[in-house]
Amino acid sequence: MDAFKTHEQVISNYRGYLNSFLNIADERIKEEVRKAFESDGFIPDPLIQFNPSFEKGNSLKDLDDQGLINKNLKKTFGTYNLYSHQTEAIKIGIQDKGFVVTSGTGSGKSLIYLATIFNSIFNQGTAKKKGVKAILVYPMNALINSQQGEIEKYAENFGCKTAVRLQ
Repeated sequence: MDAFKTHEQVISNYRGYLNSFLNIADERIKEEVRKAFESDGFIPDPLIQFNPSFEKGNSLKDLDDQGLINKNLKKTFGTYNLYSHQTEAIKIGIQDKGFVVTSGTGSGKSLIYLATIFNSIFNQGTAKKKGVKAILVYPMNALINSQQGEIEKYAENFGCKTAVRLQ
């Protein structure tokens, strides 16, 4: 696939779509709109970004081997190789200390928060089976919609049914 040809085709199709809504009677205005519409400034250039390479950290196995996390956390999340900011934040979170993570898209922020929450739940043991264990609050539906599937996958890895409810 040629990304540049695909881009040109998408722009051409989009211009055609937008143009289908135009019904300008005055020829002078119609011509000015046409010029603006066909200029490079009307539809911006594509934005190309590369994900930064985050520094590698410990794996969940390493944290388990060091006795830092509940053994069930590794079972739940699998054999993730964490980034250093994830390792650092999880180490803080499992000590019941507050933390804030500010890093780019795809850097595993959700895994950090879920790992510290799950670790706390696992450390409570099975004596307290019933009741709410955690409440996750997301600022946008799109975030919880994407995370619901991840949480259900982790629950399946652990071998339990989830009680994930969207409110």
